[in-house]
Amino acid sequence: MQAIGTIRVTVFVLTRDRALSKPFYDLVLGLTQQSDGDYSTVHDLNGSALHLAKVKDHKARAHPVLGWAVTDIRKTAMDLVQPRRRVPTPRAKCARVSP
Repeated sequence: MQAIGTIRVTVFVLTRDRALSKPFYDLVLGLTQQSDGDYSTVHDLNGSALHLAKVKDHKARAHPVLGWAVTDIRKTAMDLVQPRRRVPTPRAKCARVSP
């Protein structure tokens, strides 16, 4: 039997609206989209699959669902709020990640 710690992980992030959520993963985080199917949009997460999955009645919670080990958190946060990383939304001219 293969040890679970040696197997590549697959991540599922739930959303009510994939079309609204996809630009965040594509533009802000800069993840490469691998496929877009009926049930999920798959992004490459450094060799693992991140499935952005639509769940009709999903209610978002105020807690993180993903995290990364970075060497400089302030620089990384500032890189994420640069104008090139802004995502147009129907409710506002742009949304961005706060440092």
